[in-house]
Amino acid sequence: MGLSITMKLDELLESQEYCYLKDFINVTKHRSLVPARYTVTFGAEALHGLQISRFSYDGRYYETKWSDDFINKNVISVQQKIIEAGILVNEYLGLK
Repeated sequence: MGLSITMKLDELLESQEYCYLKDFINVTKHRSLVPARYTVTFGAEALHGLQISRFSYDGRYYETKWSDDFINKNVISVQQKIIEAGILVNEYLGLK
């Protein structure tokens, strides 16, 4: 069971979504704000909304991302991984 918990936590900490979230927070907190601007696109698929500019942190590079994708995909994915790890910890400790 301990190995399962370690593997689940490694999966969380190594996930692309977690790294993006962690690096985004570090860049905005310690260096400067990552620019975000309201954007409209026209074409086959017209899109509009807040767009987070590309940035880099600690040798990792991230492309421009729509804020809806950040919130509805990245954050939810990280939350799910944390919940899964928490369930394993609770089972390990007998706290079902």
